Amino acid sequence: MDLLAEVSGRPPVRWRIPHGVAQAWAYVDVGLCRLGLRRLPTATPEKVRLSRRYEWFSPAKAMRELGYTFAPAREALRKAVEWYRAHGYAP
Repeated sequence: MDLLAEVSGRPPVRWRIPHGVAQAWAYVDVGLCRLGLRRLPTATPEKVRLSRRYEWFSPAKAMRELGYTFAPAREALRKAVEWYRAHGYAP
């Protein structure tokens, strides 16, 4: 998250929200969107549930069979920030 803050020029996130609070807000936020009071939810209940899980994936098969190569994290985040801004998803 610190690298994303650096690349985007935005301040880093410094809050930690308890999982139960985030889960409750996700349900409220989705409800507000269904009522037309918000365009997109900041989080969905599914995303909050998944945020508690540690997951790791191996790119070995893509590297072996497709010749996939990695881009540096900083460059990948920079491109993502540019895309999100260009499409109006981020300030």
